[in-house]
Amino acid sequence: MNLNKIFSTFLLSIVLLGSMGCGKGTDPFTEKPVIADPCKSGNCLTVATLNVGVGQRASATVIAQKLKPLNLDVLTLTECPTLIDQNSMNKDFVALVAETLDMPYWKLGTISSANHWKDWGTDISGKYHGKLKAVLSKTPLSNPEDIALQGSGFSPSSVVKVNTVIKNKPFAIYALHVPGSSNAEGSVHKYFADQVLSKETSPNILVMGDFNNVPSGATMLYLKGKGLKDALDDLTNLSSRIDPYKPGRIDHILYNGASEIKAVDGYSKFDANISDHPYIWVKMLYK
Repeated sequence: MNLNKIFSTFLLSIVLLGSMGCGKGTDPFTEKPVIADPCKSGNCLTVATLNVGVGQRASATVIAQKLKPLNLDVLTLTECPTLIDQNSMNKDFVALVAETLDMPYWKLGTISSANHWKDWGTDISGKYHGKLKAVLSKTPLSNPEDIALQGSGFSPSSVVKVNTVIKNKPFAIYALHVPGSSNAEGSVHKYFADQVLSKETSPNILVMGDFNNVPSGATMLYLKGKGLKDALDDLTNLSSRIDPYKPGRIDHILYNGASEIKAVDGYSKFDANISDHPYIWVKMLYK
């Protein structure tokens, strides 16, 4: 047995493993480049958005159990129903999601998209109705607003806005559900950018939800022209991160380009068992 050779091999392994910790070198087992977790050098938060489709495919608890492994800091829900009988002893839909995800802070709007209530349809239990917007968080929320929007397409449409502080960083978070439009002029997207977002003073802004338009659509390009960035655009090999979805990617997570935010991981995942929309998940690094 050649002890010198064994010792040399051991030292080489130590060097390689050390370089892996610094985000350099090659994994000696897979022979693939090793990339260090960027969140080790700064603050990260994980966020997601999902159109729950009034809970017509799964209960609040089942939806939350699917999302729980994501360990979210912030979640926005669109087409989120509320109790038909507000005097019942049942918990609200969003409260059940929040409880399962250990997200004690939440804000549910009151404006139902397109004025869809019980007559349009209910969740699978028959206890909930409406297409509201909600923000759920692990950190306290402040300054909640339920803002009606104007423009072409279904009416009413709206956005729920809250503020929170995550690891000493202030954030303004918007949960949005708006109708699609082939033109920016006259669209709800334009109204939101010009009349709502233009007044925002927070240095860190997240706009999340169902925009009913694909990334290359005129309304999405208008929002990007106003300083918003699509978080998934920060990622490489994007096509491999997007599950096929017939209407295209119409749910988005946007952030203000002037902030020191950058997405370092994320995807669009379609799970037909919980919704007729994919959910968007993003891990974001901020300074």
